[in-house]
Amino acid sequence: MNEENVKESYKIIYELDCMFKGGRFSEVNSLLRSLDLSVITPAQLISYLAVTKAVRDNLHYRSDFYKSAEEELRNRGKDFKLLLSWLE
Repeated sequence: MNEENVKESYKIIYELDCMFKGGRFSEVNSLLRSLDLSVITPAQLISYLAVTKAVRDNLHYRSDFYKSAEEELRNRGKDFKLLLSWLE
């Protein structure tokens, strides 16, 4: 992962964590629904999945997002099966 990916991942994690602390789960659901996965880097996808895992019971769209992210990575020829299994 290069420095730019690290910065972008940190930004995602920080922003979503602030939203969770504010109880803004419906906004996070809307955000996950609106993301264009075809333009998001694998590091960003993994960041979204990692930061939302602990609160997945509060995010009704999260399981669909996980499936879409998994499919997108597979379509790109990326094999993150083991890592994704920990983030489901």
